[in-house]
Amino acid sequence: MQRTPRGDHKPAAKAEQPLETFRVLHVDDEPDLSEMVGIYLERADDRFEIVQANSASNGLDQLSEQTFDCVISDYDMPSCNGIEFLEELREEFPNLPFILFTGKGTEEIASDAISAGVTDYLQKQTGTDQYTVLANTVSNAIEHYRASQAVRQREQRLQTVLDCVTDAIVEVDSDWRFTLVNQQAEELYEMDEEYLLGRDFWEVFSEALDTRFEAKYRQVMETREPTSFVEYFSQLDGWFDIDIYPKNEGGIGFYFAEVTEQRERQQELEQANAVLSTLFETLPVGVLAEDADRNVLAVNNHLLDLFEFSGPPEDVHGTDCVQLTEQVSDTFVESNQFVERTNQLVADREPIDNERLVLHDDRIFERDYRPVELPDGDGHLWVYKDISDQEEQRRRYEAVFNQTYQFTGLLEPDGTVLEANDTVLEFAGHDRNEVVGQKMWKLPLFQYSQETRERAQSAVERAADGDFVHHELHLQGADREAIIDFSVRPVTDEQGSVRFLVPEGHEITDRKEHERSLQRERDRLDEFAGVLSHDLRNPLNVAEGRLELAQEECDSEHLLAIETALDRMDRLTEDQSITSG
Repeated sequence: MQRTPRGDHKPAAKAEQPLETFRVLHVDDEPDLSEMVGIYLERADDRFEIVQANSASNGLDQLSEQTFDCVISDYDMPSCNGIEFLEELREEFPNLPFILFTGKGTEEIASDAISAGVTDYLQKQTGTDQYTVLANTVSNAIEHYRASQAVRQREQRLQTVLDCVTDAIVEVDSDWRFTLVNQQAEELYEMDEEYLLGRDFWEVFSEALDTRFEAKYRQVMETREPTSFVEYFSQLDGWFDIDIYPKNEGGIGFYFAEVTEQRERQQELEQANAVLSTLFETLPVGVLAEDADRNVLAVNNHLLDLFEFSGPPEDVHGTDCVQLTEQVSDTFVESNQFVERTNQLVADREPIDNERLVLHDDRIFERDYRPVELPDGDGHLWVYKDISDQEEQRRRYEAVFNQTYQFTGLLEPDGTVLEANDTVLEFAGHDRNEVVGQKMWKLPLFQYSQETRERAQSAVERAADGDFVHHELHLQGADREAIIDFSVRPVTDEQGSVRFLVPEGHEITDRKEHERSLQRERDRLDEFAGVLSHDLRNPLNVAEGRLELAQEECDSEHLLAIETALDRMDRLTEDQSITSG
């Protein structure tokens, strides 16, 4: 299978937006009309983000600098009309959706547009209803474009695996050190994997320097675009067919086979067929493929198990899929809808993912559909998976998450809210969709003060670095304020990278008020003790003076008792003075 070029624009990725965005370039030499079209399109579908260009040349400049999901163009423009613009665009972006939206509607223009590769052709009308039609046309084109790209990418990855597993496989990291050497590569290299792992590729194969091998390997390492070539390598004394691909985690890998012997080609083909069959049977999902006549082309054991069919897959081959759909429909709660939906997908040939199906026995399936091209016509591929266990786990998680009086949430490492439990939402007076997708510290909940906002943001940033952070924070609820014992805990993966953050808190408003009440009571007691100590000091001084005078004039055992009592009172007042001071 030939690898498809990667030059097409890809859908713009969004990390934080709750809705996907459709970026549309509108090229028209009438700015007022272009602006009005943009306004009506964005009103019709809030996923649209419209960028205007007033000429074809300006449109090409915009395409070279930005990523777009679709182009809308007028036909009658100076210097370069819409068809000429389309022809230039197709040289760089062969699959990007292009809608010709023009006031000049002729059969000749429509024919030229189709020949040039236009996606759709709409003639400008009077009134605003035309913009609803245009919005639907654009959104359908973009969704089909994105779905088609996803299918091509999945097919490409799968085919790469199936086509190349019989080849020698080598992978190196971004520093050109061996990270994987399979058995075929060991045999061709006549070196053990243990010897090669961790070594520098260019040191082991120094004769590859300044050759086509080095040029191609470095090209893929730098551009991250796959390539292939056939070349003679003197160090191994043979010709090799080599496919090079970039690895997602960095570095590159390459499949290669010695093509100096035809016998190896036959062995590769046999091994590839074996791997295909093994892979099909060991997939953890049920798979069914239909041919152009809607007869079963292939089915694996897992699908038969899901629908409780007995017998081997061979017994189902050739079965009419229309009848088979009717047969299994009673398994589902909405049996009629299952049949109608299946027939609709086959007719529309639009890919779908994760379509939820509920069965009478309380199991829950997810279904994927892909149209496929077969040598004898259109085919269909169905994938079914049982997600009952995952659904049960999800329900249990939600029960625990929401049945607690503790404030709990889930964040991205950058602080974007993914989830908030019912306790938080009830206190804040918000719906879940009002907080999900927002930065945590920007929520009204944390607007009690600037200090609260800054401490909340700092806690998120420190937790994203792997720290457990603990604070007391004042929060602003819908109808009252509260003090919470607040923490942010990082959740890491097996490699130690922070994947999520878990903010938690429980309210300590009553406890803090009780502590303040106790402190006020102690302050009052200390004040009373200080006053009491001061008021006793003067009488004690007088009594002590009189005692000394009495002792000079007479000798009595009663005077000794009085002295002892006065000493004790003196010590008590001194102790109280120290305590209250």
